[in-house]
Amino acid sequence: MHVTLNLNIMVTDLGWIEGEGNWNFTLFIQNGRVKDTVDYKLKTALREIAEIHTGDFRLSPNQNLVIANVKPDKKDDIQAIIDKYKLTDDKNYPGLRRNSMACVVFPTCGLAMAESERYLPSLISKIEYLLDQAGIQDEDITIRMTGCPNGCARPVLAEIAFIGKAPGKYNMYLGGSFKGEHFGDFVIRTGVVGKVHDGRDFHS
Repeated sequence: MHVTLNLNIMVTDLGWIEGEGNWNFTLFIQNGRVKDTVDYKLKTALREIAEIHTGDFRLSPNQNLVIANVKPDKKDDIQAIIDKYKLTDDKNYPGLRRNSMACVVFPTCGLAMAESERYLPSLISKIEYLLDQAGIQDEDITIRMTGCPNGCARPVLAEIAFIGKAPGKYNMYLGGSFKGEHFGDFVIRTGVVGKVHDGRDFHS
């Protein structure tokens, strides 16, 4: 049997989705980091869900988590835990934050040259202020940051991307597609910078 798949979107559907008689809840996890903070007990909540969940936990390509194959008779119990810990399916996050991604960098990755996971949330807060001033705070925009050119968070496919080159120093890339089908070449196409044919000339 021949099956044709059309991959025309990069975002993950969040919240509850029914499939094959079971339920799946996709949970937004900023930068893929499962941890407890003072205001958001994500790790504790997932541990509590794991104690009653008989299905699977799956990771999405966008660093979110799917509580998968939830039996119908367990759905209300899991929803009660979601409500108890105020877990989010993303509805209280603007589009920029929902579509953000960063790699782990310091202190985990020995290849990191600049901050990423720990800095991107605060950078997004600054950009969200600008988006709010422009009246486009609810627009879906992809932003990604990595601490080195290896690009574990696929930054070159984002509409706004920062790739770390040294502590506090980044190359910024603009103009990638929200659907991910072309690289960020906006500043080249608009003549802000010239096209580079040799990597040694990147900063010239």
